[in-house]
Amino acid sequence: MLMEEDEVELQIKEELQDCEIIPDIFDSMEMEPSEIMQDAEIGNDTTSGEDDDDDHTRQGLRSVPQRYEILVEKAYQKVAEKRLLHHPKSRPLHKHDAFQHQMATDDGGPCFVCGSGALASRAQPRRRYAELTTLFKTLVMTTELRKKLGGTSVYADFATNVESCATCLTTIRDVYDLRQEIVTLQT
Repeated sequence: MLMEEDEVELQIKEELQDCEIIPDIFDSMEMEPSEIMQDAEIGNDTTSGEDDDDDHTRQGLRSVPQRYEILVEKAYQKVAEKRLLHHPKSRPLHKHDAFQHQMATDDGGPCFVCGSGALASRAQPRRRYAELTTLFKTLVMTTELRKKLGGTSVYADFATNVESCATCLTTIRDVYDLRQEIVTLQT
């Protein structure tokens, strides 16, 4: 029985490592799995019958899977929380989320929309590159804006430079707001 519990623990740790989460839930346990098993096997010996001891040991062993179920549930909750942070499609997108200036910065260049040198910020995060390109492609490249900006070459410029001037950034946010209003009216 001890071997099966170790295998379960290893399997859970491997699944968590696949999801890029450090499996620290087992480190925070009150007792090690082997101690849980010993505790379950020892039990409270209040009666003096061989059959009664077997029943008590079986009851103690039944509680071990319940503890692991709780640990597994907590682990999957951590996985779900981690996925929400790294996958923007699985969480509500805020218009300001795509324009936060927190991470390592890009080293400069003209505005990706109009080519102007007067940038609103030189601090667009490189880590948000995929989110910005997705946002620009799906929400900003509408027919009306494409006419104003001059075609799909703007998107190609955006793919190499994630900075924008204040006017274009305002335009993007306005288009995003209008798109969100359309989505809410359609639902």
